[in-house]
Formats: sequence, C-alpha cells, structure tokens
Amino acid sequence: MCLNAPKYGNGIEWVDAIGYQIQRTIMEYSHNHPRPHGQSANMRIIPITFHNPCGKVTMATPNGRPAGEFLSDGIVPSHGCDTKGPTVTLDSIARATCQIYKEHREDLLNMKMSPANVAGEEGTRRLMQIIRVWSGQKHAHIQFNILNRESLLDAQKHPEKYRDLVVRVAGYCAYFVDLSPAQQAEIIARTEEQMG
Repeated sequence: MCLNAPKYGNGIEWVDAIGYQIQRTIMEYSHNHPRPHGQSANMRIIPITFHNPCGKVTMATPNGRPAGEFLSDGIVPSHGCDTKGPTVTLDSIARATCQIYKEHREDLLNMKMSPANVAGEEGTRRLMQIIRVWSGQKHAHIQFNILNRESLLDAQKHPEKYRDLVVRVAGYCAYFVDLSPAQQAEIIARTEEQMG
C-alpha cells in the first residue's frame, strides 16, 4: 500500500502540506527553544554527502527504500518518486518549504537530466524555464547534472575511459570515477527529469 501511495514531488497539494507541517514544527521548536547564548539553530537541508552514511544506518522506509540504502539528497523527493517533471517537482518543493522564520536557510536541489533534454535552442529554453521557476519560488540552491544513466553505468565498468567526467555531487563537483561506489550508485539513482 505504501509503495502505491501518493508521493512528494508530484504536485499533490495535501502530500506537500505534510512536508510543510514537518518543517514548520521543527522550525517552531527551534525558534522557541534558543541555544544558551540566545541564538536559534538554523534549518538547512543540505546533506552534501551525509545522506549516504545516514542511509547505511537507517532502517527500510515506507516509500520502498531498503534498509541501508542512501537517503534523499537534500529537499528533493526520494529517488525515482517524482514522475511529473522538473517544474511540478519545484512546485511541490515550494509548497513543502516553510520560511516563517529567518532561521530557515538554504535547501539543496539536485536535478539530473539527459543531455537530449537540454540540447539545442529548445533545450536551452527548457533549462531557462526551470531556472526561472526556481528563482521565482525563492529556492536557495539548485544544481544540475546533465548526463545520462548509460554513461554513468559505463563509467563504473570502464573508469579509464571517463577520467574527465565531472559530476555535481551536492554542493561540490568531483570526478565520477573518484567517488565511492555508494556515491556513484546514489547519483545514478537520482531521478532523470524529463522535459517536454
């Protein structure tokens, strides 16, 4: 039943409202319980690569993620759960983001797209549209990996051919072949957004 339940990232307002309420509850608690020196904790959803080791010690989750597998990388939906395209995903993220206090800071959005989706003048327009939506919704941090799954899988098998393949991990770039197998698997598993 949980696998077939509506998922965050697909423009379903009541699902996004659950995310908003979770953020609001955490922020209200943080705001109302300052540290001893009077400062509230900042809320930032930027795991960098912390979602990999945290996933290793996290039990299976109701969305179908097995125990020990990486968690979602930032504020984006779980891998493969957003199926309606990048602008719908951005709308869901905007609705789920609570910014009632100044303590809310950056959120990290990673998007993976096939090179075919951004090829040529039409592809450039599509990418510009996503950036405009992101900017209009006041998201803080978005980064793109323009590559396809097949290239990444081939890079795992033949790293010597892909020494110059750079990917955006989360807040930083790295050579794909230098990443750990767990980090490579997580990047491959990110939803490949379809535009059009």
